[in-house]
Amino acid sequence: MDDIFKGIDLELKKRKIKEKAKEAMNSFGAWYYDHEEAIRTYAPIIVPAVGLVIRQGIKSHNNRVEIRAKELYHWDPRRGTYYMSRRPLKSSELLELDRLYSLGYTKGEALKQMKLLK
Repeated sequence: MDDIFKGIDLELKKRKIKEKAKEAMNSFGAWYYDHEEAIRTYAPIIVPAVGLVIRQGIKSHNNRVEIRAKELYHWDPRRGTYYMSRRPLKSSELLELDRLYSLGYTKGEALKQMKLLK
């Protein structure tokens, strides 16, 4: 019995969404018709500018993600795997990691010994 009511409720939600979408399209059409001259004048300037801002924002975000990943992940060529640290390492911790690595420890063992392995 509950399944029937869920189906009816779902149909009502779908109908409301369709009505709102149709209403939005109609109001946009009326707005476009009222402001057609201004849109044709400013759209060739505004649309590329907005695209440029969005593209730069995406590039900046991807760059920050890449830098963060380089700070957190450490490649161990002996094992052929990445190890993730809890936080970006300080320069003294990086030197200690390199020292332990040169002594024969894997980067995972060195990070675990330094209590920085995640």
